[in-house]
Amino acid sequence: MKNKILIFSLLIMAFQLVSAQTSDKKWSVGLIAGKNEYNGDLGNGICKFNKASYNFGEISIYRYVTKSFDLGVQGSYGDYGYYKNGYENFLLRKSQGSIMLKYKLANGYILKETAKLTPFISLGIGLASYKGTRTNKLGNTTPENNAIGNDMVTPIGAGLQYKLNDNLALQYKVIYNVTNKDIRDGFAEKENDSFVEQSVGLIISFKKIECKVVF
Repeated sequence: MKNKILIFSLLIMAFQLVSAQTSDKKWSVGLIAGKNEYNGDLGNGICKFNKASYNFGEISIYRYVTKSFDLGVQGSYGDYGYYKNGYENFLLRKSQGSIMLKYKLANGYILKETAKLTPFISLGIGLASYKGTRTNKLGNTTPENNAIGNDMVTPIGAGLQYKLNDNLALQYKVIYNVTNKDIRDGFAEKENDSFVEQSVGLIISFKKIECKVVF
């Protein structure tokens, strides 16, 4: 529930941009789209392009901390599932909120801070909330209300940003999410379920952000 409130708040924020200098843009907002790729008891959907696509949208806000580190929050909402056959499949709606620490390689030590192509790695902690349907091995569909649940997730990932100018960058990101449970797909037979998020987005940088929550 808490992550849904966070995601909702991020979506309804009205951002007022304040004049900025190129050397002092400490805030960034990301508008991101991607897909969830399941890995669990039913199979592995990571980088399987012949499988159904389970898409999501995401908003992120990051704050510059040092030359090497940014700290941020990100919230996403979309489909999550896997289809093995008519008797073994699931389809859920997943909302997720995470706190992330990003290590930037363009920090003046590894790559120049002025580099246009800026790789990064990230690590975080978050909460994923699910709602939807599951079909078990006997072909019985689990009622929607019984598929509701929350998992703690540990997102570990990497990405690239390409600076278009002082204010805008394109981003590609891959995040591997480790969960603390093995029940969202309806099968608890091996290790906990996990999933990969592959995404692309537009990153907008500012000197300062003023925000008002509109009800």
